[in-house]
Amino acid sequence: MVREKVVYFLGAGFSAPLGLPVMSNFLEKSKELYYGNRMGYEHFKEVLSTIKDISIATKYFDADIYNIEEILSILEMTAQLRYTRIEEPFLNYIADVISYYTPPISLDEPQPFRAKTSRSSSRAFEVEIPWHDTIFGNDDRWHGYGKFVTCLHNLVIAGDESSLRWRRVSNPKTQYNVISLNYDCVLETVCDFLNQQCHGEYRLRFQRAESDTSVTEFGLPWLVKLHGSVDSPDDIVPPTWSKTVNESIREQWIVAQRLLAEATHIRVLGYSLPTSDAYVRYLLKSSLIRAEFESFGPLKSFDVITLDSDGETKRRYDDFVRFKNYRFVNTKIESYLSSAPGDVRFLADEEVMRAMESPGEAATMGGFLNGGIKGTMETVEFDLAGAHRAFMKEARRTA
Repeated sequence: MVREKVVYFLGAGFSAPLGLPVMSNFLEKSKELYYGNRMGYEHFKEVLSTIKDISIATKYFDADIYNIEEILSILEMTAQLRYTRIEEPFLNYIADVISYYTPPISLDEPQPFRAKTSRSSSRAFEVEIPWHDTIFGNDDRWHGYGKFVTCLHNLVIAGDESSLRWRRVSNPKTQYNVISLNYDCVLETVCDFLNQQCHGEYRLRFQRAESDTSVTEFGLPWLVKLHGSVDSPDDIVPPTWSKTVNESIREQWIVAQRLLAEATHIRVLGYSLPTSDAYVRYLLKSSLIRAEFESFGPLKSFDVITLDSDGETKRRYDDFVRFKNYRFVNTKIESYLSSAPGDVRFLADEEVMRAMESPGEAATMGGFLNGGIKGTMETVEFDLAGAHRAFMKEARRTA
């Protein structure tokens, strides 16, 4: 039986370590993309021309025309007064820039064990690298995100030199869900990669809509995107002053409020709580009011983990959060994501079978073993709950 319900609330700082643009450098990165491939991104021309016209405002007022939020907010004001919304080219522009700068997860050799050539001063030699060291690809930037997604799904991954398979932990103690303010598909990219590399009883994914009953049946974690997603540009809510909730994503807000109300732990990653985002404050307040009235389990902790270069982010949270079990940690997101250690174990065939608590899982893994994995098998499981406790304890000790 699930004892804890943890909701992760993600801001732009969560994805930034992968090289994705944030509000302050979005325009600069989009120009690099356009000038490097004018034919491929010809539709950027209209967007960049409009942005250039906005510079007229600087003749009269203080305006940051290099910040995409300010640029789109000016455009949004005009659109609102005309009873329209920001035009499609701008939505595609946002989606294209983010998609381009989301790096792929690559693996030179997709086998669980791969050879790596090393060179010394005298000779070259090859060493075997265990599959669990490259399970999330060769780009180290992805490893922390891979661990994170594996933990969100409560997975154990098993394999040997020829095959990999994942299974869900039976009767997990913690149920994880995610609410994101980001447009990117970072978490979905990890799922897609694991689906390519590993066998499983179903396609690994997040629940994105109430109508996806197959996901509900499996009890998979929610991924709620309050501003829309690049895989559906028409639903994108531009980062503007109005932050209007489109009908197409209203369900996302309804689910977000419910998840926050039911949460026993809320963990904020990479979100600075800017003053312009009053709607986030209202969402949090309304959710916890609902929790009190509907008698959900009590909130036990509210943790914020984000990089704060000048102390302003902590000041905003300190002014906003009155909860006694609120904690703030100023650190890089990479430090948190990489903190979950992997518990690697070696199991014989019969031990793997005993590890399966449900007949269905046992039958599935039995077929997997008969299909090629014999003798000793390795399993790896990442402990996010334990890692979070240790991370927060260490952060308090060194504060």
